[in-house]
Amino acid sequence: MGMKKLNELDYEIYEILKYLCSNSYINQRDISQQLNISLGKVNSLLKKIEGLKLFNNFKQLSKDTKNLIELNSSKRAILLAAGTGLRMIPINSTIPKALLTINNEVLIERVINQLHEVGITEIYV
Repeated sequence: MGMKKLNELDYEIYEILKYLCSNSYINQRDISQQLNISLGKVNSLLKKIEGLKLFNNFKQLSKDTKNLIELNSSKRAILLAAGTGLRMIPINSTIPKALLTINNEVLIERVINQLHEVGITEIYV
């Protein structure tokens, strides 16, 4: 199979492939619940995935499929943290909105930690 870009595949197919890359295939119902896609849609998408030969014989992702996921995975992030946050005055009258502490977490640090959790470490603010 030639490598495809994400825009050549259905977004939902890509989401299923990404899910299966980090979780073993159990059944369609599990995928449906985890990704919040209807069971019928999951079944038709899995048939498409099989037709594209993205699985091996044991419903495991092929090496090409893993490469496809890697090719389309986000590698970097840009955080827009400018502006005064006028809608939040008087809460942030002395510090920028991104530096506000809510539930003992600085907002921008929370976002950066969430990006790190999914493997994105190249971050621009």
